[in-house]
Amino acid sequence: MAKNADSALKLGQARGVAIVAATNQALPVFEYAARQVKQTVVGIGSAEKSQVQHMVRTLLKLPANPQADAADALAIAITHCHVSQNAAPDQRGPAQSGAGALTIIANQAGYLSSLFL
Repeated sequence: MAKNADSALKLGQARGVAIVAATNQALPVFEYAARQVKQTVVGIGSAEKSQVQHMVRTLLKLPANPQADAADALAIAITHCHVSQNAAPDQRGPAQSGAGALTIIANQAGYLSSLFL
């Protein structure tokens, strides 16, 4: 949750701009709650940032823990891959050739993380 109304408003505006930009380019938009990302990557929906960083490092065989924001973005990508692999074929959306997808998450600190896949 955002700490105050001003940051919540700014986050909502940034989210809206990102979604409009993606849809204007006919890119599918996928959204994942922070708890879902943590559950997928760590196994616990209430995991701490340090736990997410550690699991991202472990899963991707990185030499060191990524910075918190980078770990968040990578965790979103891992979640998207996991969800996409486990979705029924008719729930995966249309096949894309050359186009990416935009994944957005608003985490509890009020940051907007986005990743083009």
